[in-house]
Amino acid sequence: MGGALDYATDTFSFGIWVGDADDGDLSYEVAGKFTGVEGLTLFAAFADDPGYETINFWASYEIEGWTFAAEYVDVDNKGMYAEDQEGYLLMANYAMDNYGVTFRYSVEDTEGYSDDWILYTISPSYTFSDSLMGLFELSFIDDGGAADYAYAVELIYTF
Repeated sequence: MGGALDYATDTFSFGIWVGDADDGDLSYEVAGKFTGVEGLTLFAAFADDPGYETINFWASYEIEGWTFAAEYVDVDNKGMYAEDQEGYLLMANYAMDNYGVTFRYSVEDTEGYSDDWILYTISPSYTFSDSLMGLFELSFIDDGGAADYAYAVELIYTF
């Protein structure tokens, strides 16, 4: 149970949420977004909960059919056996007519592990209608050991 307060204009927004955590302590989140430059979005958020503390930064820029984005996430887990984590993401997406393709490079660094987890992804997509989209995602995973692949096929219906 909790409550939120949000404020938004054409160029920025700000929000705060405060509520009960699972153990009865307070949990809160604060977020802000700036969209005052055409094509540019800057976002920052902070969450504090009895089990974790998270900071998230996101930036994206859209120009013609391209979207470029970068993200940073830092998670401090609060617990005797919890590992802290940092993550980075770089993304480029190109869309033309009903077709699109996304390229992502992401890294996750977990405290206590000597090797980072690195993910390279390509994801072509097709928009069938205003409410139906499909995509295929192929990822190459390098965790410092044996390299691996993962894939996904998705149909996304919105209404």
